[in-house]
Order: sequence, then C-alpha cells, then structure tokens
Amino acid sequence: LIAAFFNTLKYVAIVVPIQTFLAMLIASVLNSNIKGKNTFRIIYFLPTLTSSSALTLIFMFMFNQEGLINMFLKVFGVQGKNWLDDVDFVLKVIMAMNIWSTVPFFMTIYLAGLQDVPATQYEAASIDGASIWQKIRYITLPSLKPTIMIMVLLALGNVFRGDFGMFYQLVGSNQLLLKSSDILDTYIYRMLTTSPNVGLTAAAGLYQSVLCFVTILVANG
Repeated sequence: LIAAFFNTLKYVAIVVPIQTFLAMLIASVLNSNIKGKNTFRIIYFLPTLTSSSALTLIFMFMFNQEGLINMFLKVFGVQGKNWLDDVDFVLKVIMAMNIWSTVPFFMTIYLAGLQDVPATQYEAASIDGASIWQKIRYITLPSLKPTIMIMVLLALGNVFRGDFGMFYQLVGSNQLLLKSSDILDTYIYRMLTTSPNVGLTAAAGLYQSVLCFVTILVANG
C-alpha cells in the first residue's frame, strides 16, 4: 500500500504538470496563424481516438528488446535492453502512454479557451511593447485560469482512477513489476481480486477517496 501511494504521488507529480504544459503549448501554437493548422489539429487529436489496447501494443513494440528505442540506440552504439522488464522504468513507460493519449484532449479544451480571448487584447499589448512572455503572463494565463483549474482536476481524477487497459496489458501479473508500477487504483483492484484481506482493500479504497476529496478541496482553494 505504501509503495502504491508513493507511486501515485510520483505519477501525479510528473504526469499532470507535463500534460498541462504540453497541452497549453500545442494549443497556443495551433491558435496562431501557422499554415495547415486545421490539419495539425486533426493529427494531434488522433491519439485520443486510439484505444488503450492499441496504444499499449504500440508502446510494447517501441520498448521491447527488439523495439524502436533499442534500434535507435544501436545506431549510436548503445546496448539496449527490455525496458518493460526494468522495475525502474516500467512506470515511466506508463506515464508516457498516459501523457501521449490524453494531451490531445486537453489541448482541444485549451484551444477552445484561447479562441475566446479577444485578439484586440494581444494587439493592444503589442502596441504597448509587451513581449510574448508578458502576453502569456498577463493575458493568456488569467483568461484561461478557470479552464486550467477544471482541466487539472480532470487530470488528477484521470490519474487517481488509473487506466487498467494500460497497466494490466503492460504489467499483467508480473510480480517483479507490481511493486514498482502499482498506483492506488490498480493496487485496490488487485487486492480485491487476489487477496482474502477484504478489510485492507476497503481501507485502501477509503484512503483513496479521502485523498481525492482533499485534492479537490485544495485545488478549489
């Protein structure tokens, strides 16, 4: 349970900030006047339409012993390994899958929010000599604050509930990887289905609910 708790904290601390940053960055780029932005919007949204099973198979192909990652490393003379059997790396692969599959959805919401910001505000800021970072700090972020809060809460909920399609296809019942990859949600499910200690499972479920409730309270100030 303690290992699952710290894995969950690590998952939240890495996935949510990267997810938010990448989604806002891509949304900002697609909100600019670049050529072919509508085509890019479709391409960027495709991972969201991909099932977790297909996504897991893609990452398994990339990170296995004969996968794309090792093929790339071999070009530089670096000896690869089966990254999915590495207890120090398997959770990072799951994080990468989560980010890759959810950023397009978050990007779409942020893009909708950016398109509601009046262009006249940016034009006035440009006339006043504001830099791009000042525009982001004083116009973009304040305008998107409600959207950011909602999306961060959704991201936290997505992390807390886990994704069994990703976790169990990638890790399965490999006992060597469970301790390093279990988050609270997958730990509770595994204990419920494999352990006779129903009391511990119920306690873990209650703990998860309290943690989610506290997180929502903190996020809402």
